[in-house]
Amino acid sequence: MLTLGIRYLTGCVVASDVADRSHVEWPPHPGRVFMALAAAHFQTGEDPAERVALEWLEEQIAAPQISAPGHFERPVVTHYVPVNDKLRESASGVTRERQPRTFARAWLENEVVYLIWPDAEPGTHFSALESLCGKVTRIGHSSSLVQMWASEEAPGEPANWLPDEDRATEHFRVPGPGVLRYLGRQFNQVQMSTRLRPELSLSHGYAPRGVEPKQAAMGTVFDPRLLVFGLRRRKSQYRYLDLAATLRLTGRIREALLDHLATDIPEVLSGHSGQAASDRPHIAILPLPFVGREHAHGGILGAAIALPRDIEAGDRERLLLALAALGKEGLKLGPLGEWLLESPEAGPARDTLRDRVWTAAPGGARQWATVTPYVLDRHSKAKDRVAYERELADAVRTSWERVQQSAGVKVDVAITPVSAHVGAPASHEFPRLARKDGSECRHTHAILIFDRPVTGPVLLGAGRFRGYGLFRPLYGGME
Repeated sequence: MLTLGIRYLTGCVVASDVADRSHVEWPPHPGRVFMALAAAHFQTGEDPAERVALEWLEEQIAAPQISAPGHFERPVVTHYVPVNDKLRESASGVTRERQPRTFARAWLENEVVYLIWPDAEPGTHFSALESLCGKVTRIGHSSSLVQMWASEEAPGEPANWLPDEDRATEHFRVPGPGVLRYLGRQFNQVQMSTRLRPELSLSHGYAPRGVEPKQAAMGTVFDPRLLVFGLRRRKSQYRYLDLAATLRLTGRIREALLDHLATDIPEVLSGHSGQAASDRPHIAILPLPFVGREHAHGGILGAAIALPRDIEAGDRERLLLALAALGKEGLKLGPLGEWLLESPEAGPARDTLRDRVWTAAPGGARQWATVTPYVLDRHSKAKDRVAYERELADAVRTSWERVQQSAGVKVDVAITPVSAHVGAPASHEFPRLARKDGSECRHTHAILIFDRPVTGPVLLGAGRFRGYGLFRPLYGGME
């Protein structure tokens, strides 16, 4: 057994939820705790025994149980603080610009939290972990002071959060194989101004103790845990990219990722097997537009990477490193300007930049509709409009059969020229995909009604890896 204890010395926690920075992250995610241990390791000489112990910890297959007290969130107050990496001249000399920052915090019913691995056997790694815990001074904001220790005995308090994907009510970030190397490269950037805030994309479902099990919703070959990024203009005449610019955006992201991945790129990341297109699931790049709400303008607020469920840890790590480099470099989109891919922040875009909005995980949804049009992967043979729509509906069903996690989910398809989501352009406003022979693929909007809830991402058709054929749950169709 391995137990990590954390005492919050001030009786409160100061740590923002990465999905909504106006709220506190509680309980502390195992990924955040691991990053605190990694930071202590990097900042105190990188002892080899500590590194081996952290590598052992990140490779634990079972996510830890958590014993955490209740909390009471305090109102979020905006502070104006100097930014470390920006200097400007003024009449009084060199000063640092002050920028608005919010710090979510909460009072705790009890100041002690435990992370528990009941079946772990740290053995010779325990002394290094114990020493490393003693070096951790904060988890979260610099004012979130803690005392941390390791034990090989069970704590006095039983775990009240249990790792359980089937009954999950929350998803907490967790470490995985290769994360320490990723964090090390982020930490060891030569210049402070180029250092990026590390992000963990891997998460695990957690359920409060005593929650009754429920049947997991059927999914697709893609993992519902998307890698989500906000899209912010650095230099452009446009406030947002229009959704009709999807192919240009996703194409440029793919090109940049391939450049950073360099050579020997695995099929799951490149989408190619030799010179031919891959017939196996590989990463897909999606636009995340503001749609489906009153006053939605359809502008692209972010982008996401959908990963196949069976992607290997090493390939995930390579992708994360390439994304980190891309985040520092930015995107140049010609006449559309220069844009940055950043971690999602709180604000008007926060709902659009939550993966559950696009995947309906974990409960699933029965009704889905296209945000970007479904692309027909072959020439139409229909003689009239009715036959054409029937042919399209059959093609959509066939596409669904290819990507569903396991056979058996039936779907009704309605073909429409316009999207059922407010703010999404009509299908004719999107540029068409071109075939190798120079002809253009036909595309259309569609509505799907499944016979049971399914989780996304639902990506169908010939353009599914490039941002077309993106479906989003319809409000009212959620379970």
